[in-house]
Parts: sequence; structure tokens; C-alpha cells
Amino acid sequence: MLVFPFDKSSDTYDMRFYSPNLTDGRATFMEISQVLAAVNQIRQTYMKRMHRRMGIILAYELMCLFFFCLCRSKNSEFLWPSVVVYVTFALFGIAVFSFFQIKNTRILKHSVAGLLQTEYRFFASRGLRWNIPDSFSGWLELHKDYRLRVNEENSNLISGQENFERDSDPLLRA
Repeated sequence: MLVFPFDKSSDTYDMRFYSPNLTDGRATFMEISQVLAAVNQIRQTYMKRMHRRMGIILAYELMCLFFFCLCRSKNSEFLWPSVVVYVTFALFGIAVFSFFQIKNTRILKHSVAGLLQTEYRFFASRGLRWNIPDSFSGWLELHKDYRLRVNEENSNLISGQENFERDSDPLLRA
């Protein structure tokens, strides 16, 4: 299994370590980089959307804070009710942000899975399989399917065994 970690400094999945030798020559550097570039593009699109939502929620939080300061400066008797209202609205904003973040991650994971599904046949024909782990945004996995190689070896063994039986039995030799 090969792991392509997410590099926060470059905001991309890192493939600097990759060499075709790691997949026994089944995939070139260019083929892997094309898939990861597409995944990075999808991720950047969703992150832009997430940053816009975060900006809206931050503006909402600042309006709540402004309201709190305004109520506090006008009348000190409204201090505790304004604190309760501010904390309630602030918690509501955090809950909305968390909801959008979870939803966005789920949609992003689904979109990347769709992209990897379109690439499935190409990589499966070479005995490779992409996998999205449960902690999706941290890394992507590329598995080498050894079953393909085992099936090829078994077919070679079976055909070799048939040749041996045919050559050793005089009735089958003809």
C-alpha cells in the first residue's frame, strides 16, 4: 500500500516520494500525478466554498459581539441578558459552522470517490486500486492488488502442469 499524505504547506497531496518501482512499474509518475492533480483541484474548489462560509459565520459572530458591546455600554442592567444572548448566538454560529464543515467534508469525499471511480478500470487493469480512508483529508491510499499477479501465476502453473502431464503420459502425448 502506498500512502499519499496531504501536505498543508502546499495544500496538495504529496507525491514527491513516488517512483514507478513502488508499484512494480504498473503506473508511471505522470499517471499518478494526473489523478492527484484532479483530486487537488476538487479539494481546492470545496475549500474555497468552505472559506466563504467561514467568512459569513465570522461576520455573524462579529455582529453578535457588536450587539453585546452595544447593550453593555448603553445600560449595565442588561449585562447578564446580553451575555446569555451573545453566548447563545455564538454557540449557534459554531454549531452551524461545524455542520457545514462536516457536510462539506462528506461531499468532498464523495466527489473524490467519484473521480477515483472513473479511474478505476484503468488502474484495476494494472493491478492497482485507489482507496479513500475514513480520515479522508489526511491522505489517499494506492493498493497493489496481488490477487491479479497470483491469478496469472496460477494460470501459468496450471498450464505448466497440463504440459507435464501430457508429456509424461503416453496416451495424452498424441
